[in-house]
Amino acid sequence: MIADFVNQRGGGLLALGGRHAFAEGGYAGTAVADVLPVQIEDTKRGAEFVEEIKGEPDAPRPDPRRHADCRHRAAVGGAVGVAAGAHHGEPGEARETGGGGAARGKGASPGAQVVLAYQRYGAGKVLAMPVQDSWMWQMHATVPAEDLTHETLWRRLLRWLVDGVPDRVTASVDRDRVEAGDAVTVTANVRDGGFLGLNDATVAAKVTGPQGRRLDVPMGFVVDRDGEYRATFVADRDGLYEIAVTATRAGEAVGSDTSFARAAPDDGEYFDAAMRATLLKRIAEDTGGRFYTAATVGSLADDITYLGRGVTVVQEKDLWDMPVVLLLLVGLMSGEWFLRRRVGLP
Repeated sequence: MIADFVNQRGGGLLALGGRHAFAEGGYAGTAVADVLPVQIEDTKRGAEFVEEIKGEPDAPRPDPRRHADCRHRAAVGGAVGVAAGAHHGEPGEARETGGGGAARGKGASPGAQVVLAYQRYGAGKVLAMPVQDSWMWQMHATVPAEDLTHETLWRRLLRWLVDGVPDRVTASVDRDRVEAGDAVTVTANVRDGGFLGLNDATVAAKVTGPQGRRLDVPMGFVVDRDGEYRATFVADRDGLYEIAVTATRAGEAVGSDTSFARAAPDDGEYFDAAMRATLLKRIAEDTGGRFYTAATVGSLADDITYLGRGVTVVQEKDLWDMPVVLLLLVGLMSGEWFLRRRVGLP
């Protein structure tokens, strides 16, 4: 139920370290372990010890200092007292997810401990703080009494955890930036009171264009996915389009949501225009070409090779316009007539 609450309902889960948490609590191999942003080994350390850990950013993964909830000194530079045998039971590594990240800390023991990890799981979000004694970020002797970093950390973590929880009706577009004349696909997910897909709802999208013109677009149920409805409209001119989606069932309102799309000339060529030498070299190697820079482009003309493969031209003519073919057909017909007469056939 916890996994479904995060995955389907879009709820937030915060897993804290402690004497009966993570592997020490027997969570290895459970549905909850699949949700957590850390990998839990199916072993228990048993013995407890206390170690002070200095938090630092985990460079290979997204920098937690740039995350809105970790952009302060406590998340990456504070001191933490840890009962290691009781705080996590060895969650070995932070999971490699596209929508997550991790911060680690180093102590006297070899290796780095995960201090804070987060990821998106289905429609929800998950935070794991395997350390047990985060209060030391406030009570440590090196932290001034007036420093409110500890309180700020927890306020931001909890606010982020519950922010953006989806309602029963959610609307989205396949592209929020299109060009005039392009088609925009609107997708709506409709759920019942238990947040399971609702397949018998009546869903419609009201599109308001840049000049106030409104267009009603009925949305059809997508058969292969429960609770999903789609529709398409054309953004015929530049400007902002507001898509208001409403869903009803048996005449009663289920919910509504709004999404936006902007039609404007594509200016992607003006962004990220730096040369990607590694990508270009790989394309050249895979396609049998060569990679040139401003310093080596002078040899381009000499490197071009002309292949004399010739040109094939297909020419069509009627058979009756070719005397050789005509004579061949007359000869075959005459030979057949001669053989039939010789053997006495009519």
